[in-house]
Parts: sequence; C-alpha cells; structure tokens
Amino acid sequence: MLERNCMAKLKINLQNPVWLSLGALFCCVLWGSAFPCVKIAYPLFKISDTGSQILFAGVRFFISGIITFIVHLEKTDFAGEEAVDSGDYQAGVIADYDSIYVFSH
Repeated sequence: MLERNCMAKLKINLQNPVWLSLGALFCCVLWGSAFPCVKIAYPLFKISDTGSQILFAGVRFFISGIITFIVHLEKTDFAGEEAVDSGDYQAGVIADYDSIYVFSH
C-alpha cells in the first residue's frame, strides 16, 4: 500500500513542468559529460591502443548492464511478478535487456 502511494506521489511530481525540466537537464548533463570523462580516463588508466579502448568500452557497458539488472531485480518481487504494473516500466525493462544484449555481443 505504501509503495502505491509513493508511486502515485512520484507520478504527480513528474508531471510538474519544473521537475520534468530539471530531470531533463540532469540527463543532458550526464550524457554530455560521458565523452569528456572517457577522454580523461584514457591517460588515467594508460589506455593508448585501439584494443585497450575497446576493452575499456566493454567494461563500461558490462558494468552498466549489471547496474541495470540490479535495478530490475529491485523492481520485482521474489515470486518474479513485477511490482509495478506500468506500461512505461515494461517498455523500460525491454529497452534495458535490449541494451544489454546489443552491447554484450
């Protein structure tokens, strides 16, 4: 019951244009900082050749896939049923597994 109340409150907050704009700005900052952070990490980890760059990218995507999987486990109960019955959530799960599949092959 408490979880449904929190989800309803979260949905109301996300419909507020101010929170929606702040969330979009936060995502833009994160996505915009990815390239500079990778370029800073190359000399930090002494990555110079192409093979090392590909390995570094693979490690980054593997870690993001593990984090995505952990978040998915947090959203399901122990019986395997989804705790959130939202179409947006289900689309997000499909997108997460698609990303894991694409970047692991």
